[in-house]
Amino acid sequence: MKILINVMITILVVLNLTGCVIPGVHGIPNGGAAAIIREPVWLSGIKTSDIGYSSNFPKAEENEYLKTIKAGYWLANTNGKRSQLVYYFKVKVKKPFSDQKVWTKMILSNPSNIRNIVYTHYLNKTDKNTSATHPTVSNVKLNQKYNMILEVYSDKERTKLISKLNQNIISPVDNTSGCIKLNKIFKEEQYGYLVDGKTILTLDHLIIWCDKK
Repeated sequence: MKILINVMITILVVLNLTGCVIPGVHGIPNGGAAAIIREPVWLSGIKTSDIGYSSNFPKAEENEYLKTIKAGYWLANTNGKRSQLVYYFKVKVKKPFSDQKVWTKMILSNPSNIRNIVYTHYLNKTDKNTSATHPTVSNVKLNQKYNMILEVYSDKERTKLISKLNQNIISPVDNTSGCIKLNKIFKEEQYGYLVDGKTILTLDHLIIWCDKK
């Protein structure tokens, strides 16, 4: 078993996912292993040329003023818990708005509630981008479509809309059980296959470690 663990750790390091792999309980399939996340891992919800599993995901949206840079989730250890999902939406300001200062509203689908997650802020004429980070998100469903919206207003009361960017994302991850379930193509790209002696383990034998009791 010690040899198997070392092999798995090597595989993870080669694939640039900082962490280690452990055997044991916590929902790990019989004969399988779990990856412990040390550093945040980006899980894109939009199509990205260098991420194979996202090939059929929605494209990055843009309009006259705005363009999506990133939309999806960080898989990270936060709030004292392992393997949590953190919403992230980053938008590029392609050109300045006519006013010196404009006011923004970001609206994120809330998988746990019919009420959306809303962040309000502003943009100065020199700002090149804007973003929102929301920890943590629960009840996220694998392959489910969610929305991330940025609205820009000319007034502080946010009644005069200048521009709106509506970005659909597809979730490559599931945490409805309290633990993480990844898109199978993602696991294929990140891990390839694992070998226990002469037996090739299926991807179902590899999970992401969580603190669920």
